[in-house]
Formats: sequence, C-alpha cells, structure tokens
Amino acid sequence: MSEERGLIEYLNEYLSGGQVQLPVSNMAGLRLRQEISRADANPKEIERLIMTDQALTAQVLKIANSAFYRGLHKVTSVREAILRLGMLEISNIITLVTQKQAFRSQDPFIAELLEKLWQHSVACAVGAQWLAQSCNFRMILNEAFLAGLLHDIGKLFLLTVMETTQLSEKFDLRFNPQVVQQALADLHTEYGYSLLKSWNFPEVYYQVAHEHHRENYDFKNDLLVIVRMADQTCRKMGIGSGVDPGILLGATPEATLLGLSEIAIAELQIKMEDSLFLADME
Repeated sequence: MSEERGLIEYLNEYLSGGQVQLPVSNMAGLRLRQEISRADANPKEIERLIMTDQALTAQVLKIANSAFYRGLHKVTSVREAILRLGMLEISNIITLVTQKQAFRSQDPFIAELLEKLWQHSVACAVGAQWLAQSCNFRMILNEAFLAGLLHDIGKLFLLTVMETTQLSEKFDLRFNPQVVQQALADLHTEYGYSLLKSWNFPEVYYQVAHEHHRENYDFKNDLLVIVRMADQTCRKMGIGSGVDPGILLGATPEATLLGLSEIAIAELQIKMEDSLFLADME
C-alpha cells in the first residue's frame, strides 16, 4: 500500500468511526452576520453586539484603519467604522476576524498549510463577492463572500484532525507534503459538505463545498459558478497550495457563464491580490 493511500484510508477510517467531534462554528460571528443581513438591520444593535467582545472590537477598529480601508480621518469607535465602511464591509471584517482563529496550529508543518489555506479562502471570499457585484448578482453579495470563505473548510477540518491525532508523527508528514496535499484533495469536499450540513448551514453553502471541483455541476447555480471562478483565479495566481499557472481563465466555462471580459478578469485578479493584505492582518 502506498503511503498516500495509507494516509487517506487511515483518515477515512478514523473519521467514519465517530471518534471526531465536529468543531462548533464561531457562533458570535454567525449571529452578527445574520443580524447585518436583515433588511431592517439596526446599526446600534450591530454596534452593541460587536462591543460585547473586546478582542473583536479592537480588530474591527484596526482593520477599519488599515491601508485597505483607511479614509482621511482615523476611526476611533465602532459606530464610526460602521458609518464609514457600511454594513457589507463590516460583515466581511467580522467574519474574517472570527474565523481566522481556527486557522492556527502549534505544529509548524500544519501551521504553514493553514496559512496558505487562509490566504486562499480570503482571496476566494473577496473575489466571489466582487464577481457577484460586477456580474449583477447583488442579491447574493453576503452569500458569495461566505461561500468563498468556507468552500475549502473540509481542508481545515482534515488538517485539524491530522494535528490532534498526531498523524504527523505516525506518517512523518513533514517530509511528505505531496501525500498530505493528495489526501486533502481527495477528501475535503466530502468532509466540508458534512461539516457545513452539521452546522445547519443553508443548502447553498454545503453544495458549494461539495461541488466546487466537479467536472459536471449545476451551471444554473450562480453562487457555485461564482466561487468556482474565484477558486480557479486563485490557482492561476498561486494563492494557496494549489497552483496552476496554465489555467486560461477567459476560456473557462465559468468565465463564459458570467460573461467576463479579459479586462474584468484582470480587475478580479487585482482585487484578489489586494485581499492578501486582509489575510495577513493580525
């Protein structure tokens, strides 16, 4: 049996044996997103919810004053941040701040993979939302950002399992990155699907997690098409672990379905490159 197959079979056996408790999603961040997405969202209530978490408050202000968002004057309160950036950007910031803590590890090998995964996830989130805005799918701007951020959550789960079960010692993973990458590629869509479903996410999100690599997929699913386009753009640009510079983005079915010109694709790449600043914020 190859080492690659051995790792994949071990993971499948371990996970199917019911030995793993699926992690609970960051509910504070999700509650805030739900409140913000309401048509009658109350800025004062959003401010109150943010300020119940000192760490979240500090991060919101730090990011609001970063080069990515900064205006002429420094933001000194959550209320100012909401007024300057608007609900959509505040929602994005909250989601990034509350989810980033999951992408950490004490194991240097796993930590490096998680950092690349986080960069890929943030770029896909920003890219997917930009595509939704640019291609007149404004009704799903929030969904596009979150679907882009979570489409590879199965990889996060699997890397967490590898660390907690000390697989790095059992399989000496530090010297076999290709083995780990293949295991992640083979398993992440199935476990991402299961994870989001267990969290009672709407079906649109776990469909994206499940089908974003399939050759045959529902091309009428606008959210799925958008995330697939963002994902392929990341791979073209080398953002994350999966790199494929040979992808002709303008020739992809997704670019055709979305009606993207070469100029639009270039703008998308610039937006996703800029997003790395957000991914690296501490």
